Amino acid sequence: MDLRGEKAIKSGAFSSDGSQLACGFNKNRLIVYNLQTPGDIILDLKLHKSKFGAVTKNTIRTLSWSGDDWNIVVGGEDCTARLVDAATGEEKGCYGPHKDFVVVATVSPNGTL
Repeated sequence: MDLRGEKAIKSGAFSSDGSQLACGFNKNRLIVYNLQTPGDIILDLKLHKSKFGAVTKNTIRTLSWSGDDWNIVVGGEDCTARLVDAATGEEKGCYGPHKDFVVVATVSPNGTL
């Protein structure tokens, strides 16, 4: 698996059908791998300042797929949880900032946080 220069995966989550793996790294980097085609990367994204106002700081601590595998919720050391389109990287929502790191986040059955 090509980590694209990263040294360690900090968080990871498989899509519901097992065909994709989302990995979070330091410096708010998110990589989505296509496991059906080894070496194929669907998305390589660095989350910077949120269009909803949050500024990212460091490590992605938690990832969770929506039930339809269209979105990923990303939480981390920027004290926010973000809903990101798994194919395009478009940020669909930002929740926070909270008082501390977001270490657990999940997507509800209707596709929201």
